[in-house]
Amino acid sequence: MAITITGANGDTVSVGAATGRARAPAAALQSEINSGIADGSIVAYDIYPSSGNPDNTTNAKEAAIVQESGTYAVPNTYRYIVVADDDGTNSGAVTLNSPDFLLGTVSILAGRTSGTTYNAGNEAGTLINTVGNLTFDGSGKTGAWTIYTGDGESTVTTTNANNKINTGTGKTSIALGSGNNTIYSQGQDTITGGAGGYNTVTLTGAKSQVTMDDNTLILDTGTTNAISVGKNSTVTGGSSGTVTFANGGTQNIYQGGSGETVSATTSGTELKVIHGADTSYDINGKINFLNGTGTTTLTATDQLTAFGASDSNYTMNASGSNTGLFVADKGNETLNASGSTIGIQIYANTVSGATANFVATGGSGNDTLAAGIGNTTFTGGAGDNLFMFTKGATGNGNTVITDFGTSGNNKIGLFNYGLDESSLATLLQNSKNDASGNAVLSLDDSQTVTLQGVSVSDLNASRFEVLNATAKTA
Repeated sequence: MAITITGANGDTVSVGAATGRARAPAAALQSEINSGIADGSIVAYDIYPSSGNPDNTTNAKEAAIVQESGTYAVPNTYRYIVVADDDGTNSGAVTLNSPDFLLGTVSILAGRTSGTTYNAGNEAGTLINTVGNLTFDGSGKTGAWTIYTGDGESTVTTTNANNKINTGTGKTSIALGSGNNTIYSQGQDTITGGAGGYNTVTLTGAKSQVTMDDNTLILDTGTTNAISVGKNSTVTGGSSGTVTFANGGTQNIYQGGSGETVSATTSGTELKVIHGADTSYDINGKINFLNGTGTTTLTATDQLTAFGASDSNYTMNASGSNTGLFVADKGNETLNASGSTIGIQIYANTVSGATANFVATGGSGNDTLAAGIGNTTFTGGAGDNLFMFTKGATGNGNTVITDFGTSGNNKIGLFNYGLDESSLATLLQNSKNDASGNAVLSLDDSQTVTLQGVSVSDLNASRFEVLNATAKTA
């Protein structure tokens, strides 16, 4: 339903109907203007593109009623502007040039199918566009604005103040100034800028292009959006899109997206990842990864620390000069770190009573692979690897090591089992080969260790590291 405003002579002026998030504020502004005209606190004037528009001579607030197409120089005493929709008599686009309003603020209700342009001064204001394309130019100005673009194809250049922009379902191009801006995007929008401010962008549509500067918060509930943010920014959500963390920074956060591709090309970037599913990460720096699910690829040129989640599959490519860390959760997980060139510490689940099946492959560095509760299959990969078993952290399962014999420097660590040189020798003497000729070690916490391709006769004390905790004394 069209919005109606009481005009200068008591006639009715129609403004295109508002939709979506603009509906409630448009209705509120309509009520404010009509109520003021009814009680005499607002006086409505018809204004025209030609000179000689009336100035207010009373103490009442003024409402300018725009019905003809053309370019308007609005007198600076006005508090409200209403841009009527096209009709059979008057049609065509409207351009409004701000005079820097004396009251320092203005409220504009525009609903013209042919389109509305507003060139702002330094005033603050509210602009609600219900239909047609909107062009708003506040470049270099200082007033704070709340803007609703409507569902057309609009262009907004914000002021350098703190602005709130709400787009409709169409295509809107937004260029941000240096203020702290809040954007709510529902369409296929292009959003850029934000240097010097702290900006928040909420995306609910699809295929938007967002290129922001530092200190940005993106809340993405849409799909297939392409996002780039500067350093120390946070991106939450998103589906099947791309996210780029540009310009480095150590306080970057990505949280909860699905099917995304996340990257950072600037050296020294640090990214914290919280949850998310089926996402690929390629970071020129460090990753701290917490419990993402599904199928995940993690690539980092510096330290890579990851905590897994049940029923998930991970590929981990870590390089640089630091070590990497992966800690499995309970349930079923796989880890393929064969593309890593640094040493990785890999820990199976150690939650007592949990059901866990963990399959892990190390890389070309010197890796540590620690067994836990449940069943584990370890492939150390190239390098000199330590396969670690700690009493109290392991038990009630079987660990299979597929490539223990590929390097003479691979070792098994037995910690807190109370073993010494003599009891280790006894353990080896009591160990047997299975039907396939693989050595099977039985530890006293109901944990078995199967060494594929290795016979018991191939084992000696030099292939083991034994350590027992020493009780502290007062």
